Amino acid sequence: YNAGYSAGVSNLTCVTANGTSGGAQTVDASVTTPSGKTHCHICAAITNPRIANTYVQKGGSTVAWTKTETSRANIFYAHITGLSSGTVIKVHSQRQNTSIATLIGVVALFG
Repeated sequence: YNAGYSAGVSNLTCVTANGTSGGAQTVDASVTTPSGKTHCHICAAITNPRIANTYVQKGGSTVAWTKTETSRANIFYAHITGLSSGTVIKVHSQRQNTSIATLIGVVALFG
């Protein structure tokens, strides 16, 4: 899934974060802003999320999702601006059902 990034397409990155079942588990997936980029389109697909505790942060500060789809699937999208080289964007979620693991898949397109 990350072939484009490793082949030198420096504005696209993909990450996954895998949780386990049991307990009050939280899962984070992070991407780092490449040099020269100032904004990012980020889309996260999350299994079994606790919606109220699923958010995205820019450099440690929570920003609002631009669009969410949680009725049929759990897809979260944000257009984040005001970035600089090295700024970390983190997607955070907490598991809703304790018997099911929470997994996060993130695609981030920087510009």
